[in-house]
Amino acid sequence: AASLPIGSIADWVGAKRMLVLIFVWRAVCFAALAFVGDVAGLVLVASAQAAAQQSASPITQALVGSVMDDRTRTRTMAQIRSLRNAGFSIGALAAAPLIVSDHLWLNRSLLIGTGAAFLAGGLILCLVTVPETEPEVEARRPFAGLRAVADWRYLAMAGANGVLAMHLTLLTVGLPLYVAADPDVSDGFVSVLLFVNTVTVIFAQVPFSKGVTGASRARSALWRAAASLAGCCAVLAAGGRLDGAVAAIAVVFLACLLLTCGELWQAVGAWELSYVLAPERSRSAYLTVFNLGRSAQESVGPILIGAFVLTAGDIGWLVLGVLFVLGALGATTAAKRIESRKRAHESVSVGAADS
Repeated sequence: AASLPIGSIADWVGAKRMLVLIFVWRAVCFAALAFVGDVAGLVLVASAQAAAQQSASPITQALVGSVMDDRTRTRTMAQIRSLRNAGFSIGALAAAPLIVSDHLWLNRSLLIGTGAAFLAGGLILCLVTVPETEPEVEARRPFAGLRAVADWRYLAMAGANGVLAMHLTLLTVGLPLYVAADPDVSDGFVSVLLFVNTVTVIFAQVPFSKGVTGASRARSALWRAAASLAGCCAVLAAGGRLDGAVAAIAVVFLACLLLTCGELWQAVGAWELSYVLAPERSRSAYLTVFNLGRSAQESVGPILIGAFVLTAGDIGWLVLGVLFVLGALGATTAAKRIESRKRAHESVSVGAADS
């Protein structure tokens, strides 16, 4: 809920200013977490941090779009995601020995250090130059962009993309529980799968973004994502009928690779579609609305995969595969409707100008 007004304010004050504020906000939250000593304080500070975290991605996308041109916008987002995954991996390794320690100030230093990193990131962000030729922001009030929620076509596209974004839950919930339920595969193999996924994203996200410019190619990327994710589900469904450790390991490894390919294609397709189809003068608000689909799957996805898919077995995996295809169908259909409406508005504007 907090990300919507934050996205609207970003259209009012500018994406760069809002993003710098979010970095500082997160720095303060992490520093505060180091000294929280009760549940109520933890919930309050962690929620404030989560609100900023959820808002950061769409506003970053809006800023990248204002700085880069159409040919390099999605590629730049891919580079950012690759670097983020690299930083995530390095941070996880560095934090591991501190987390297992009982030393109070070692644990506090982990949180304070994270806050300092966000503060440094905000200072670096101040060096980014935004072109002065950017269109004048339409929002004359801080929350004017909230009316983006009323655009049902864009909301439908966001919701359908959220279905495709369930690959996140599939990786962190579905695959680990699948491995845990298979006696032929060690639980430790989950770490191998996560490592393979992370390394593949680091090195392959940029190549996967090549050529994905414009709504048409973005829709194709979403269809490729759906095919890969549905293939992952089919492999997991078939894996339940195979015996032996070698076959079981091959199944989950292949499923992980297909899932990762789906993740890479879904990311670039969603970046491009959400940006090019958002109104230019309230882009941050619309991108924040689009991010709601991904946020929704973070709540619904674990319940769906944990309570239904894994319980239903082969049928559950096949149903999930069909859901991924329906997600691509819904997102691309909504995108076409938005494109048609934009063309109609442009034709009316041109006609009015000519007359």
